[in-house]
Amino acid sequence: MIMTHPFDTLDYAKKLASAGLPVQQAELQAHLLGDVLGKSVASPDDLNALSQHLSSKMDNQEHRIESKVDTLEQRIESNIENLEQRIESNIENLEQRIDNKIDSLEQRIDNKIDSLEQRIESKIDGLEQRIESKVDGLEQRIESKIDGLEQRIESKVDKLELRGDNKMAVYARNVDTRLTRMTGEITLLKWMTGTTIGLLFTVLFKLFQH
Repeated sequence: MIMTHPFDTLDYAKKLASAGLPVQQAELQAHLLGDVLGKSVASPDDLNALSQHLSSKMDNQEHRIESKVDTLEQRIESNIENLEQRIESNIENLEQRIDNKIDSLEQRIDNKIDSLEQRIESKIDGLEQRIESKVDGLEQRIESKIDGLEQRIESKVDKLELRGDNKMAVYARNVDTRLTRMTGEITLLKWMTGTTIGLLFTVLFKLFQH
């Protein structure tokens, strides 16, 4: 608070006394108030000095704040750059690890596929051998059965031919016997026919003579 005029303690004591306050008490109170106001109220010079001091402190504080802000910005930028570098390094390391894992996985998959192909080929070869062995055995059994069947058929054919030959011989003999008998009968029939015709001519001749 700025006061352009000094505080008049005497006038203030008179006013207190006129208001009914005892004179000694009014003077004491006026002096006390004057002391308090003298200590608490600054003069224009004090205010100017204080203003300059505050301005200087504010400037210094502003400079310090700006310096701290600049330093903080630099640290933040440096931290950001370091963070970016670490992130990039971590990303590169991660990419490298991922690539290595992918390569390792591809190699393991290729190895497993090769091993699987070999096992499948081995099983196929074994299966082909077993099938060929079974086919060979089946062919042998079929050929053996065919040979046995051919032998049985040939035996039956031989027996059938033998029976057929026997039957044909008997049939031929029967035919010969029948032919011989029929020939005799035909000869007899011819003789009887000729004799009959001769008798008829004789009878007719005799009849025509009478």
